Amino acid sequence: METLLSRRREGRRPDMTFQQIQYIEAVALSGSISRAAGMLYVAQSSVSAAVKEVEKEYGLQIFERTPKGVVLTRSGQEFLTDIKYISNYYHHVDGKYKRPPDRDKRFSLSALHHVCGDAPFLELLRKNHDKSYHFGYLEGDATFVFDNVASGKSDIGIVFFTESAKGTFMRDLHKRGLVFHHLAYCFMHIYIHNSHPLAKADSVKLKQVTPYPFVTYDNLTPDAAQYTISFQHRDKSIQILHVSDRAAAYSILRVGQAYATGSGYRSIDECYHDIISIPIVDLEKIEVGWLVKDRTALSELAIEYLDLLKGQADTAQ
Repeated sequence: METLLSRRREGRRPDMTFQQIQYIEAVALSGSISRAAGMLYVAQSSVSAAVKEVEKEYGLQIFERTPKGVVLTRSGQEFLTDIKYISNYYHHVDGKYKRPPDRDKRFSLSALHHVCGDAPFLELLRKNHDKSYHFGYLEGDATFVFDNVASGKSDIGIVFFTESAKGTFMRDLHKRGLVFHHLAYCFMHIYIHNSHPLAKADSVKLKQVTPYPFVTYDNLTPDAAQYTISFQHRDKSIQILHVSDRAAAYSILRVGQAYATGSGYRSIDECYHDIISIPIVDLEKIEVGWLVKDRTALSELAIEYLDLLKGQADTAQ
């Protein structure tokens, strides 16, 4: 296949450049090579030469020269339409990635439901309220978090897993090129409404919990449940409700005697003050931590977020 380098070695002119596209667009807009040169702050001869080179390259006449200036030929009109696709996409990419420092801060987090992470995220928002930013807080099951971090959609993932699942969990992370960082060990907790029969208990055992309906988020990717739900717990659950988001889960907890499970961290949002968490003391413990893509340099925002996250984890222990 012929390449740009081979053409240069042979002394042949390279393909049309983006600068030439800009010159042709300016001439078409102004109707004059001299006015286009003034708009672009370049010599008139440079613009004229660029147009002639492109016309020669593609064997067509783009402009018709008249005493009053230049006008697009029919072929030139079609050519201009085509090169505008290139020009528009170039400006899109340039505007997205070529930004002054701090003009556009980006940070995205993916987390399991009912795990630490939202309070530090809200604090990060508060600290950057007067700046331009693109932030993301995404919740889902373990597979969802893995995929988002591995693909670069999220900078960091917040997860937990049971002690018995640790070996499988670490192997799956390794396959995806992810690295786990420990935050805390804790009991698995139930999340229930404050009117639930178990609401006044300081702790519960599994046999007290399983008679009630169990709300789970792992229906879309059942394999994700192997990390976050104890086999002992799963085998004893009789009534199971599948949901995809926390709002649906909390609505169910409020109207029935159902429960969900998680790490015990509670949202600081006042809307959720009626949902409480209680440890299940006879189940295996869980480990909480954060994920990052291997060999990835964290941004300043990600580091700032992790400092807040670690502070919350230390306070909770």
